Amino acid sequence: MKIPDYISANGEVKDGRLKVYKSKEFAELIRVYEGKQIEVKVSRKHSHRSLQQNAYFHAILPFIREALKDTGNIMTVEDIKIMLKSMFLKQDIVDSEGTVMGQRIRGTHELNKVEFGEFMSDCNHWCIEYLSCEIPKPGEELEIKYN
Repeated sequence: MKIPDYISANGEVKDGRLKVYKSKEFAELIRVYEGKQIEVKVSRKHSHRSLQQNAYFHAILPFIREALKDTGNIMTVEDIKIMLKSMFLKQDIVDSEGTVMGQRIRGTHELNKVEFGEFMSDCNHWCIEYLSCEIPKPGEELEIKYN
């Protein structure tokens, strides 16, 4: 039985006290750590990925499609999006005892700005390693030749 590396929750600090949103649901989730020593971390909540980040991601998908085409792989932009998310945004689904029952693919809308930046970095490293190309940085002009 695998216990998840971490469980997170949103909340706020008010008058020096921590208030966890959906506290009953959170209490159920943390039962997997019963009898175990744990580490508690509190950090400022990051905003969800921005519309600009999302637009950038969708703008570079045709670039990746053309690079894949050069390797003999013909894929749609949607297929490439699914492929990248399945490689870098997997999340374990665990039962109440911490047993991994499967995996799900997170949507980019679930990511905060930092996580989305990490996702884009992972995509870029994959492009460098497997397609021998680097994803253009935001703001760089991009020319795609369609054949």
